[in-house]
Parts: sequence; C-alpha cells; structure tokens
Amino acid sequence: MATRSSRNTEVCDIAARTVSRHYEAGRWVMRVLRASIGPQDRPSPVVVHESERPAERDDRMSGVTWRTLVSGDRVPTSQLTVGVAELDPHGCTPRPHRHAIAETYYVLSGTGVLTIDGTTSPARPGTAAFIPPGAWHVLTNQGSRTLRVLYVLAADAFEDVVYEFPDA
Repeated sequence: MATRSSRNTEVCDIAARTVSRHYEAGRWVMRVLRASIGPQDRPSPVVVHESERPAERDDRMSGVTWRTLVSGDRVPTSQLTVGVAELDPHGCTPRPHRHAIAETYYVLSGTGVLTIDGTTSPARPGTAAFIPPGAWHVLTNQGSRTLRVLYVLAADAFEDVVYEFPDA
C-alpha cells in the first residue's frame, strides 16, 4: 500500500511529466513563462487572517464594516485588493456607485439584493458577481442577519479605488 508521502510524490511526478510534454509540444510557451515569471520578478507570498485586520467604517455608509485583507498599502502585494464586508440588516454598500476598476463579490453568508447597471439579482451564500469597470452597482442586505461578502478589486491598493456617486 502506498504511503501518503509516496502518493504525493507520484502526483508531483505526473505533473512534472505533463509540464515536460507540454514543453515539448510548444517550446515557446514554456520559454515565455520561464522568462517572465522568475522568482526574482514576483512578490513574496502573503497569508493573513481576517481577525488580524482592523474593522473599518465610514460614517457615509450606514451599517457597513469591512476588513481589507490584501492590499498593497498594507501588505507587500500588487494587482489585487481583497477584503470582507459585513452589512448590517438593511444596510448597503455605498449607495449606487461605480469606479474604473473591475470588482468581484462573493457572498459568504446572509441574503440581499445586488443591482448592477439597473439589473437586480438575489444575493445569497455562494453567489458570485463580476462587476465590470464603470458599472453602477449597490448591494443591499434585505435579510434579518448580517450579510458577509468577499470583495476583490483589480487594484494594487484599496486607496487606489476612486468612487463615483451619481449625485457628485
């Protein structure tokens, strides 16, 4: 019977052969990847836990708290900003707003309604939404419990996101 260790090695060996075959079938792809993604060119991995990040609020947003987990202004990262927002019952993200940066929401718990460019969709655990750059959007908690949402912004840092409101 194979041990757990030897099974892991076998999986790695299979992956290595797959990469080798791919390399043989399309040499230029592997060369480009090796040239552009060397260890010296990429940032260091970052692992954080939500409990390690401070809760933030903005008085202009009723009933919303968020914790930014990954952001270039807080940890040595780039290209993505990730966090968890909590909307109190009947709370909502900043009133309808937009920004020039793409965003994704993933509902962790609770229920609500997400409106993107006038199209309304239910938001419940497991719901994922891609919000294109420039799309007007708002997420509202219509449940009786806290709505928790993972957000991902295509930005180096949260501070790089410039919010636009319709009345501004």
